Amino acid sequence: MIWEIKFTLTTDTSVILCDFHRKQSWHRSLKRTEMNLTVQEQKIAKALLRRVARSGKFKPYCPSCEHS
Repeated sequence: MIWEIKFTLTTDTSVILCDFHRKQSWHRSLKRTEMNLTVQEQKIAKALLRRVARSGKFKPYCPSCEHS
């Protein structure tokens, strides 16, 4: 998973997260009160995110690598 970070010393910087940190990020994001999700909705969202992560069809996006 490629993660955009807010503050960097250079442009075009991204961070690749391991599975553990990806799942931890999902867990923390879904538990936020602003999300206003019930426990059941959190479980459903996690299940859907896991399906996307396992799909294997992720193609990294690199704007500087795009050909016109």
